[in-house]
Amino acid sequence: MTPKEKAEELIKRFMSIETDYSRDGGYTFEHIWRNDAKQCALICVDEIIKTGLLSLNPTNNSFLMQDTKQYWNDVKSELNL
Repeated sequence: MTPKEKAEELIKRFMSIETDYSRDGGYTFEHIWRNDAKQCALICVDEIIKTGLLSLNPTNNSFLMQDTKQYWNDVKSELNL
């Protein structure tokens, strides 16, 4: 998934959050404005970058820390557009 696609996926996930507000146990959907969703996605991406999570390359079992950090920085750039 490209950084642009990941940024859009994160925004869409935050725009439609399933919450249980009804007394009878049914679900309703609360829609968050796109800018608010972008801010939530940015917070998540910042946390991922800050924690320095590593990604394991399944081809040769090597850690791709720099590639992972660059990917999330690219996602952050897309969110800031």
